[in-house]
Parts: sequence; structure tokens; C-alpha cells
Amino acid sequence: MAVPEAAGRKGSVLIYTSFTFLAFLCYFLPVKLVLGTEMVFASFFFLITLRRFGAALTALQVTAVHVAASAFLHEPLLSSLVNTVEIGAVFLLLRTRLRSVLPAAALFWGLFGIPLLLVMYYIRFGTLGAEIGLYTVTLLVSRLFNALMADLIWTYLPHLRKQAKAGGRTGVQLSRLLLHLTLFSVIGSSFLFMVNTGKNAQSNLEAELQEEAAGLTASLSKSYASWSPEQVRALKLHSLIQAGYFRELAVTASQWISDEGLLIGPRGEVIVTYGRGSLGAESDWMRRTEWRPLTPALYEWRTPARLLDIPGNQWQRMAVVAEVPLPPFKLYMKMSTVQHKEEVLGYYLSQSVAVIFTTLVIGVFALFIHRFVLGPTIRLAELTRDVPGRLKENRRIAWMPPSRISEIQTLLGNFQELTEQLSVMLRETKAQAYYDALTGLPNRRHFNEHLQELLGPETEAAGTTAVLFIDLDRFKQINDTLGHAVGDGLLQEVAARLTGIVGGRAFIARLGGDEFVIVVQDTDSAEVCEMSKKVLRGLVEAFQVGEHELFVAGSIGAALSPQDGSDPETVVKNADAAMYLAKEEGGNAYRFFSGQIAGSISENMRIEFDLRRAIERGELHLHYQPIVDAVDERVVGAEALLRWDHPELGPIPPLQFIGIAESSGLIGTLGEWVLREACGQGARWLAQGLPLFGIGVNLSPTQLTHNNVVDYIGKVLEETGLPPEYLNLEITEEVFSKKTERVIHDLTLLREMGVRVWVDDFGTGYSSLAMLSKLPVVGFKIDRAFIREMGQDLAIVKTILSLAKDKEWIVVAEGIEDEAQKGALLELECRLQQGFHYSRPMPPEELARLLEGQRKKGGTA
Repeated sequence: MAVPEAAGRKGSVLIYTSFTFLAFLCYFLPVKLVLGTEMVFASFFFLITLRRFGAALTALQVTAVHVAASAFLHEPLLSSLVNTVEIGAVFLLLRTRLRSVLPAAALFWGLFGIPLLLVMYYIRFGTLGAEIGLYTVTLLVSRLFNALMADLIWTYLPHLRKQAKAGGRTGVQLSRLLLHLTLFSVIGSSFLFMVNTGKNAQSNLEAELQEEAAGLTASLSKSYASWSPEQVRALKLHSLIQAGYFRELAVTASQWISDEGLLIGPRGEVIVTYGRGSLGAESDWMRRTEWRPLTPALYEWRTPARLLDIPGNQWQRMAVVAEVPLPPFKLYMKMSTVQHKEEVLGYYLSQSVAVIFTTLVIGVFALFIHRFVLGPTIRLAELTRDVPGRLKENRRIAWMPPSRISEIQTLLGNFQELTEQLSVMLRETKAQAYYDALTGLPNRRHFNEHLQELLGPETEAAGTTAVLFIDLDRFKQINDTLGHAVGDGLLQEVAARLTGIVGGRAFIARLGGDEFVIVVQDTDSAEVCEMSKKVLRGLVEAFQVGEHELFVAGSIGAALSPQDGSDPETVVKNADAAMYLAKEEGGNAYRFFSGQIAGSISENMRIEFDLRRAIERGELHLHYQPIVDAVDERVVGAEALLRWDHPELGPIPPLQFIGIAESSGLIGTLGEWVLREACGQGARWLAQGLPLFGIGVNLSPTQLTHNNVVDYIGKVLEETGLPPEYLNLEITEEVFSKKTERVIHDLTLLREMGVRVWVDDFGTGYSSLAMLSKLPVVGFKIDRAFIREMGQDLAIVKTILSLAKDKEWIVVAEGIEDEAQKGALLELECRLQQGFHYSRPMPPEELARLLEGQRKKGGTA
């Protein structure tokens, strides 16, 4: 971090030094107007420095620049005072509600700066003439132009700032952009008009003076030509008589054109002076002046500025001097500019006032447009800021009154309609995210967040909180026997009955399946005991679902916080454990958690208990066992196999937990997870360009007999992005033992979708050949038991392969463990084989490397 900070400091020093130098340079290169009036742009750099570095460094900059300007250019010290006061006033005004330099500068000059200068001029000169008016107007326009340019640079060149606000808006507001464009066009045009008009007036004045000087030169030269050499010699020798003749000659020829003059000899000595003042003063103006050539014979002349002069009084100390060659002399004559000043000042000042008046009119019109058009637009933008956040927090949006502008009114109506629709969508989304679609109760996510609010580390303890886990007894039998529609209806009735029993005393949620939970605040064991008894009594009463009268019971486990755990995870785990103890003891009972419960739960119950949480905790994962073509051992497919790494018991074999999942009703949840994970992995392999094959996923009878299995599988394929032809669903012959027609119908729809269906563990079930002939399957997998005992069951294997050949089914032999089994199956023309002889199930990363190597060798799936 030290290097960027050091670079930032160097950059700031460079910017500050550059601005200081440029401000000083502005005094060397002012924009000259008429009659010595100038525009200086040093305050532009002062204002930018004020925004960038603050008041202290800007005051130092103003002082340094004016000290240098006073030393080299004799700039009046009062200019420094005026600039310092302006910077201080702008700094103080920016600390109020004003956010821009321009309004702050306008307030300063309108209320303080211009009145102060007028007072200073009146005290100094005793009157306020047109010259003072001209300078005041010029000063006001130049300072406002400087402030406007400072605002524009600061707004549209943000890299000049020290640092951007984290997370702040980086865009420019439309209202500010339009306001800047309007002000720039108004003030900028006024500035350009004054510059252009001033230069034109100065050019015209110089042209007129040059014409007068040329006439005067011709007249004097003609009169001087009549002098004799003796008269010229006498004048050269400082003859008083001849000097008087020349003075009379010059005054007569110049008349009102010149009021002062000085005749210089060949050696630079003063020969004759005439005009106002004494001879010393009259001759001194040639040495104590600043000269700027206008033409070869015409000069702008001004006396040096004094440190205590009033700013802007250049017109008081300037004149135009004409050089008239009268060999061997040179006559320098101050040209009278009184008549020209009055004419130029009158025209220039009237035009400037007209421009300022026009500027004010345009400014008022711009403010009207801003209030009438942009004002409602800005208010609309403010109202629509963070609309989703306000709707999510149920904050009311106070829409502004109707606008008289039809387009804004249309926008207002559209925004109101959109926010109403968005509010409905947010409510629906919240309902989907936090409420169970079947029962309308809060779901697991809602329950977890609610419990976190009650027991989280940032929450102060407030009495005892009870968590009651409820699991329905005999629900699986009802669901499997009467179907999911009846089972869903029963769950809805249970939810309604629990709500009626508990009332508004507790929080009720459905976690999934037949699991419900009740959370009670500020309670005790006696109330929890009574509530559990009411729930059990309510559950054993008959439920009427359609034409069915159903009977269930419940097993309840209760845990109290803080005694049974101070954090949500511990309380939930302990309540769940108590519920399993109640279920293991026969059900229709409630149990409180105690320290002895964990050891009293059987291993199977513990596996079921932990299996319900395994998906949430990320303990489940898939391995993939390749299916190969035994001829060249090329991978042509793979089967997804579920693995469970228990955090305490270690890896648990599938044979141990799959049966428990089927008996507890968890097989459907596990199967859905496996299907989605396998499809997602297949889509990722496709995206990597690997030679993808069919991925085999086992589909349990519970999943296959589900009402919407076809729609669910289609949704998973769509969400994961896996094409249907890459999914191989493996079913067992057991699925044909019930609801045969419906199973065949669903399998046909899946086949039409593009999904390939296989019969797994073929030969172990009780399906007939006639039944198999009706199935929309692409093939089957010979059970490993026939392969292991192939010496005894060779005839069976031959029969199966012969049948498959007649039906054009594809056959995969499972459980190949050695070369002999491989060779025997190849002799029977069974090429597709799977087993430990080729590969054990492997993680997806390892299989991806295998496929990548096969792709490099030119193999394809």
C-alpha cells in the first residue's frame, strides 16, 4: 500500500504546483478588452484548488501568486485581498447546502464583492462613472465564467479529486448536465460577446486614433518643413524663443487631438514640453511608463501600477501616444481619448448591460424549465430509487401529485403500475421462498431464519425457547398405498389441525415430507408437555381426505434452549434425536431430550436421523463407474453411484443406508438429489468439450410412481442444461409389480423426450418376457450374480443375450472382476461391460482426466 500512497502524494504535489504556476501565468496573459480593461482567469485555478485541497492550501496559493504578481507585474495588493475574501466566502458557502462553486461565487459577488468594489471606487474617485460600470460588469462576467468552468472541470473530470466515494454513484445527474449546458451557453456567450465586442471596440478606437495621428503628423510635418535651417539649429540649441515658436506650432496643429507633448533631440535630450504640469513632471512621464506598440508610430502608454491601487483602474493610468518624426527631432504627443472613451464606453456598456439582461431572462427561463420539467423528473427519479428494497421492507412509496406534463404523467403511471406488479411478484417470490407450497406453512428456510433470530449469537436471551419436532407415524404406508394425491391431502389436513391446536401461541413450519416443527417462545417444560399431549390427541383423530377416512399418529421430540443447546443447530439436532427415540419406542408419544438419548438410539435410527441432514451438510457426493467396450476398453458410458462420508462414522456403504432411506421415505429426496447432481455434472463435461456418453442414474420405484415424474425430469434437464439423449435412467423389474400401465405410459413419455431407459439388475425380478416386450427400453444390464456364477449359469446368460439380440436390445454385463469373465462374455458377443476389472467407481475429476486422455488418443464415446 505504501507505493500507491506515495504515488498519490507525488501526484497531488504536481497538481498543486501546476495550478499555482498557471494561476500566476494568467496575470502575464490576460484577455485584453477596451481602454485597458482586462479579464484574468487566475481565480479559476484558485477555485479548483479549493475543491481539491481545501481552504488552507488555497489561501497559501493565492498569497504566493499575488506576491509574485506584485513583484514582477506590480499587481495591486488589493487584488490579493479580494481573491482571498472570495475564496473564503466560497469555502464557507460550500459547507452549507450549496454543492457547486458557481452559486457560491454568484452569491459572494452579488451580495458582497461588487458592492465592496463600488464603495472603494467611490471613496477613491468621488464618483461612479461609466468606466467603473464597465469594469464592474467585466469583472462579474469573468468571475462567474471562472466559477462555471471550475464547476464543469470538477464535475466531469473526477480523476482530479482525491478519491471516489466507495459505492457512490459515478453518473452525472440529468438535471445538473442540462443546467451546466444552459449556464455555459448563457455565461459563455456573454463572455465571448464581451471579449469579441471589446476587441472590436479597441480595434476601432486604434484605427480612429491612427487616422488622427496620421493627419496630425502631416499637418505638423508641413508646418515644420517651412522652417529654415537656422530655426532648426536654434531649436536644437534650446533657444527659448524658437522653443516658444514650436510649442505654439504644436498646440495650434494638434488642437483638441493632443493635450500633452514632448520634443526629443537627436541625443535623447528633452527640447520642448507642453501641456499640463511642470516641466519635470511633463518630462518624467517618458521614463516612468509602460509602452505597447499599436502601429509603427502609435503606442499604448500607461504608468506603472502602484501596490495600493484599486483593482481595475487601468483606464485611469493609460493613454495613446503618437510618434511624429521631425528630423532631427521626434515629437511624442499624448493623444486625447476623452471623446473616444465616451463614445466607446457608452456603446460597450450599453451592449454589456443588454447582454446581462438577456442572460438574466434566459436564466429565469432556465429555472422555470428546471422547475416545470426537470423538477418532476428529479422527484420521480428520487421516488423510484431502491424501489425493490422499499417494497421488500414493506415501506410505502408516496407518489408525487400528477404532473401537468403528459410524458411525465405517463412515466408516473407506468412506474406506479410496475411497482404494484413488482410488489405482487415479491410477495409471491417470498411466499415461494419462505412458505410451503402444499400446506401454506413456513418452510425449512423460514424456520431456520426464525430460529436464528431467536437463538443467534447476536440475540439477547429472553426466557426459554422450545423446539418440537413432529414426524407422522404410518404416513409412508398411506402414501405408498393410496398414492401421492391422497398423501398430499393428508399433509394439508394435518397442517390445518396443528394450526388449530397451537393457535397463535407458536410458530409452525413444515420441513418436508411428513416432518413438522413447532417453536414456542418464553415457555417452560410444563407448557411444552401439555402442548405435546394436545398435538398427539389431535393427530390420532380421523382425517377425512376425499372419500378416505385416514388415521395416523405422531412422534414428537422436544428440546429446550438454553438448557439443551444455546445455538439453533444444537437445539434442532437434539429435538430431532428426541423425536427418533419416541418413534423407536413405538410412536404416538413425545420425548424430551436428555443426555442419555444419544446412546439409546439404535444404529439404524441414527443413520436415518443423520441421513436427513446429509444433503444440507454436503456429506453426499457421486462417484462414476465407467462402462467400457471390452474390445478396445474404450469408455462408452458411466453409472452415477451415491456415496456418503459421515463426519463421525466415516464412509457408509450404500447397501447400509439405501435400505434405510427406502423404509423411511427418504429415497425420493435422495433420488432427486442424485438426478440433479448427475445431470449437472454431465452438462459441465459437455461444456469442457469432453467426449460425453450416457450417464446412468438409478430411478427408484418411489420416484417412478410419483405423479409428476416426467415433468420433474424434464425440469431438471432444462435447469442443468443436459440434453435428454445423454441421460440413461436405470429402473429395476420391481417397478412393474404395481401400476404397470401408468409406469409404461410415463416411460414412453420419457423415451419420446429423448431419455434412454434401461432395465437394471435384469434377471432378478419377476417380470415376464411379454411385459418386457411392451417396455420402451433400449436395453438392460445383466445382474452381477449371473456373471459371478457364470460357470453354472452360462445357459441363462446365453439365453438373455440371445433374447436381446432378437429384440435388438443393448446389453451391459455388470460385475466383471477378472480377465476370464471378460473373455467369456466376448465369446458370447457381449462387448459392453462394467466392473472392478476395468475400474472402481471414481470421483468426477478422475473420470474427466480419463476422458481427456481418451479424447487425445482419438477415442469417442
